[in-house]
Amino acid sequence: MDDYLNPDSKWNEQKLLLFEYCDENEHAPSHSIIYKDQNIGTWLNVTQKRNVKSIDDDLYKKLSENTHVKKCLDEYLSNVAKNMNKKKLTWDQWHTLLFEYCNENEHVPQNKTMYKGHNIGAWLQNQKINIKNINDDIYVKLSQNIHVKKSLDDYLNPDGKLNEQIRLLFKYCDENKCTPPSKQKFEGCNIGMWFQDQKKKVDKKDDDLYKKLSINEYVKQSLDDYINPNNKWNDRKQLLFKYCDENKCIPSAKQRYDGIGIGQWFHHQKSNIKNINDDIYVKLSENEYVKKSLDDYLNPDNKWNERKQLLFEYCNENACTPSNKTIYKGLGIGQWFQDQKKKMDTVDDDLYKKLSTNEYVKKNLDKYFMIVEKNKDKEKLNWDDWKKLLFEYCNENEHVPQNKTMYKGHNIGAWLQNQKININSINDNKYIKLSNNEYVRKNLDEYLIKVEINKGKLKLSWEQWLQLLFEYCNDNECYPQRETEYKGQNIGCWLSNQKHKIKSIDDDLYKKLSVNEYVKKSLDNYLNPDNERTEWMILLFEYCEENKCCPKTTTIYKGQHIGKWLSHQKEKIKSNDDNLYIRLTENQYVKKNLDEYLMNVEKNKNKEKLNWEQTRQLLFNYCDENGHHPSYSINYKGQNIGAWLCNTQIRNIKSINDDSYKKLSENTHVKKYLDTHLKSKKILKPKDDIHESTSNFEQSESDESEEVEKVVRITKKQPIKKPPVRSDKVVIRKVVQQ
Repeated sequence: MDDYLNPDSKWNEQKLLLFEYCDENEHAPSHSIIYKDQNIGTWLNVTQKRNVKSIDDDLYKKLSENTHVKKCLDEYLSNVAKNMNKKKLTWDQWHTLLFEYCNENEHVPQNKTMYKGHNIGAWLQNQKINIKNINDDIYVKLSQNIHVKKSLDDYLNPDGKLNEQIRLLFKYCDENKCTPPSKQKFEGCNIGMWFQDQKKKVDKKDDDLYKKLSINEYVKQSLDDYINPNNKWNDRKQLLFKYCDENKCIPSAKQRYDGIGIGQWFHHQKSNIKNINDDIYVKLSENEYVKKSLDDYLNPDNKWNERKQLLFEYCNENACTPSNKTIYKGLGIGQWFQDQKKKMDTVDDDLYKKLSTNEYVKKNLDKYFMIVEKNKDKEKLNWDDWKKLLFEYCNENEHVPQNKTMYKGHNIGAWLQNQKININSINDNKYIKLSNNEYVRKNLDEYLIKVEINKGKLKLSWEQWLQLLFEYCNDNECYPQRETEYKGQNIGCWLSNQKHKIKSIDDDLYKKLSVNEYVKKSLDNYLNPDNERTEWMILLFEYCEENKCCPKTTTIYKGQHIGKWLSHQKEKIKSNDDNLYIRLTENQYVKKNLDEYLMNVEKNKNKEKLNWEQTRQLLFNYCDENGHHPSYSINYKGQNIGAWLCNTQIRNIKSINDDSYKKLSENTHVKKYLDTHLKSKKILKPKDDIHESTSNFEQSESDESEEVEKVVRITKKQPIKKPPVRSDKVVIRKVVQQ
């Protein structure tokens, strides 16, 4: 009755409650938010907003006293102004637009989904409200689209939808050994957001929803933590301490450990600490690494000065600035330096003046500003522009770009790698859009296969990696190559990553790794590449004098890939004035080989580069003119179409279902060659750990009289010899006549 007689009193209470919520949560409430038993979300977003016409209204002035509410109202008025002259659609036009969206994206829109300037998601939700059963006219009209029909059936049959969502949740948890994060999508469903919504409906373990969901061990653990936050907090604290003691540092913001986002949790705790007397500080500072991090957080100036001194110390020791990933005395000094750069705009900034007192840092910063100035007018690409550029590169080069590949002034390789991170399955929208290109699709498929293979793989600590590396080296009496795998772990890649962090023999990392004689040799070669190159040169010259020729790319000599090494050296030589050329041409056979290589480079530097379709057409023209496919060495109209077919294309074709096979087999001569290759491949299967193969093969039904060379690649363990590069694979060629 009092509220009825004094409506202003009630309004003021709601306003105070709204402001209190906003200050606590640092944002305005959404439509469905209930706070202290009051639906303040509906009160703001429905009752109050609709009465605000402009910023001059008294209602706007009263509510905008709170910055979060003001921001919400400003966005509302902006949207109203933006949509004032917007075209109004009829029901049939909305219906057509909805179906068009669903067919393009293969799912129904979310509540806030905008499509062609219209909120198609909100429109669908409004239609659902008017549907009571499957006999309603609206249901009959909308269910003509399979995606919309499924959404409507789930709406009318919530238990059926709930069971389906639970099945998907359990499947995700069992596959990934953890519950999904908030934004996780799985099999086309936002399973992470759905799970978060279910948690909010659970108050205690006696709830029916809890009983249904807690059947799965991972979901049960998550729900128990949600119901009893103190237990969860202590578990997270212990996990944080365990991580810090193992890694001798605090986790980064994105660090996951034992399936938990421990880095994000720790950074969230920091934001709740105001001084050293807070309970959270007292509890967390029991660990020395956490305490140091918290002290730095509370005293940012002290932390900054420590980092600066550490940076200067590193630069003076190594006579250069650190790279992004450089760790020095347990701290990511390289990443810190990169973060400081981003805070500077000009050489007049105080930050620049403080850091540029070190000559190496000053030189690096000056170069950074030069690059910024050079690129300030560089075109910014949207996602579709990046995709178009990627496809263009792939079609021209017939492969996907490497990580650092630049194309038309853009790092197209890094962009592709960033897209992969967000792709979890072939049902993801990004996969569907990117897989329209055959080269990108193949690369993404390989990536997803690796992800699937490594999903359940044991994650090793640094000490475990070190132990595994030493074990490999002692067993094999050599250090691993980059691609070497040992006991299911890519031990070679791990060693390469450690090398990049080492600048001198005085680094702590060098001292830890060089305990093993084979690893020490690898590190010394890395720090002094001329020593390693000298050993390789001796081995190369020895081979050439013995065989009176240079090795081919696949040649292995004394257990070393001497041919591949020579090929890599060629790529570094631009002219006969290069030091590398001068050193290598001490041997007459190598000199002859390098001179031929440089001659070919000069001859082909202005040669027209054809894309895949142009090369295919040239191949077909040759076949039609000559009545057969080209051999490996055939050049036609200035293009080596023989090598393109017999080497580049043939190794990418695994079956008649491959796109490359379908496109190339349109020509009968090429088809005949591909079929012969696939048939021989099917007949002769490589076997592991054998030294000879004497299998008999059935005679081919082909009318060809020419012999088919079948190459058997056999894995064979070689004795270990110097110099430092070693391979576990040997190629044995065996010609089998049919």
